[in-house]
Amino acid sequence: MSVIPNTFIIGFLKAGTTSLHETMALHPQIHTAQFLKDFHFFRQDNYSKYGIAYVEEHFSKSYQDQKIILDTGAGYIYEKFALNKILAYQPHAKFIICLRDPIGRMISEYKYNYKKGKRKINFQEILDSPPGKWESLLQVEFHNSQYSRYIPNIFDLVDHKRIFTTTFESLIISKDKHEWDRLMNFLKIEPHPHLSVPHSNPTGKPKYPWVNKIIVQENWLKRALRTKNLPLPVRSKLGRWLIKLNTVQASKQDSKKLKNHFYQKFEDELEALWKLTNIDYRDKTNFTANTVIE
Repeated sequence: MSVIPNTFIIGFLKAGTTSLHETMALHPQIHTAQFLKDFHFFRQDNYSKYGIAYVEEHFSKSYQDQKIILDTGAGYIYEKFALNKILAYQPHAKFIICLRDPIGRMISEYKYNYKKGKRKINFQEILDSPPGKWESLLQVEFHNSQYSRYIPNIFDLVDHKRIFTTTFESLIISKDKHEWDRLMNFLKIEPHPHLSVPHSNPTGKPKYPWVNKIIVQENWLKRALRTKNLPLPVRSKLGRWLIKLNTVQASKQDSKKLKNHFYQKFEDELEALWKLTNIDYRDKTNFTANTVIE
């Protein structure tokens, strides 16, 4: 029997989707394929080459007739073609969007990219650089926090009643039971009986950046592991374990000046986001005080 996902967490990157996914997976009426979290089958060729049967096979494992079959790809929201692929596969899908204050999300993504060897300078070096360089150094992460640019990708495709928009601050930081109940009601299942919300996938910093670069980027070692027919789940678990082993907790950094600088850059975006979703990050006092960096 094919087990087809019917609910998708589609974004945003570094906005609490791992914590959300793992907490939802504890609900007895929700089924997930843990290994396939952020397996961007509908977005990236290096995943889609495995074929849909591969995805359904993993979702079939341990399935016990749960009502919600949950798939998570935090990058899907950025690509409308990927969302169209999901809808072609599952026309009646429901979608969950998790937001986070955009400055905290931007900084967290940059640190995450640095940890994985995708950025050359650490965040402290950015803080020490002239403010005029900040936009260029954080260009990709800044654009990925432009929520009002990407949310229409899904709003334009499906009835808004099939989309649940929430925040990292309410679900993960505050553990707001009312918001969790609202989510369960959206899914038409019972309230969550095991509401213990971890802050999963914290960014941290690498002990040795070159180690993570080897793990993440294409190289002779990864090609050798593939030629030995090491299954993808094993390779993925090994990679995650090595990155975790090579990660230490990052010290708190004084980024108030940078936050204030980018708040001005985000003012129009925050207004557009409020009009689009009724989620309000416009209060500068609360915004900068509640920015969670790690």
